[in-house]
Amino acid sequence: QIINAGGTVMFSINCATPRFNSTRPNMTASIMGESQDAPIWACSPPANYSTYRQMMSRLVTHFNRELNTQGRVIYNFGNGPDNYFAGTPADLSALYGAFVAAARAADPNVKVGGLTPVVHTQNTLWKASPVVGSTGKGTFRSAKTSSRQPLIKEWIEHSARNKLPIDFVSWHHYPAPNAIPLTPEG
Repeated sequence: QIINAGGTVMFSINCATPRFNSTRPNMTASIMGESQDAPIWACSPPANYSTYRQMMSRLVTHFNRELNTQGRVIYNFGNGPDNYFAGTPADLSALYGAFVAAARAADPNVKVGGLTPVVHTQNTLWKASPVVGSTGKGTFRSAKTSSRQPLIKEWIEHSARNKLPIDFVSWHHYPAPNAIPLTPEG
């Protein structure tokens, strides 16, 4: 109905790793601790990037071609990766590269972007290295961006260096000191 009314649908790709292709298939604890949120295995990098690309290509083919949405479905890669991604900044960049390759193979005109960090000035992935204790609860080690720049800035620069398209940039406006990322300091 949204497409038929002339609107655009944003499809968010986050915590999208199926258990069979996760690097951490046995980590069933929630990525957010006590809440019944996404399991760690779903938020971890894929074990097999070829399988991941096939899945993402199939997703874009279905929504963009089979449903004939006239290019009005756009794909937002990431949603709070600084809180929800169980990998390193390098893993996140590799995953975006795999996603873009798959999406553009399925539809050369597809619009892709992201990264939607919770805090646009953040340079840390808080859940980079999950460790699940005997109680099943997850504890985590964090990982900072290699440049110490905000995650969103490093992602944009990595994408530019590797000629990965970014059609739009998204971010959450909370709880940063400034809702618009004017400078790395907010």
